[in-house]
Amino acid sequence: MFFTSSSKMEPSRPILLDPSQRANQLQKRFRSIDAIGRQAYALLKAYAKSNGLRTFDSLIAATAMLERRTLVTRNRKHFEMIGGLAVDVPEY
Repeated sequence: MFFTSSSKMEPSRPILLDPSQRANQLQKRFRSIDAIGRQAYALLKAYAKSNGLRTFDSLIAATAMLERRTLVTRNRKHFEMIGGLAVDVPEY
């Protein structure tokens, strides 16, 4: 048996998923993780030596790029060299 957590609108009990639903859910997650890993590796190849991009920063950037999100950070210098990545530095 596999369970998923309920949303805020639903009662606080787990929802039972049938095996095919659970398999589909896991397959989507693994495809996403694989794509992030490939993108992070490509970023490391392009920017690690030339700009000092680190592994965890490449994973953060790859996730933002593939999810089509803006990366909000106060560390602009870690990400500014990456083309195609939307970066927002908040003013505090």
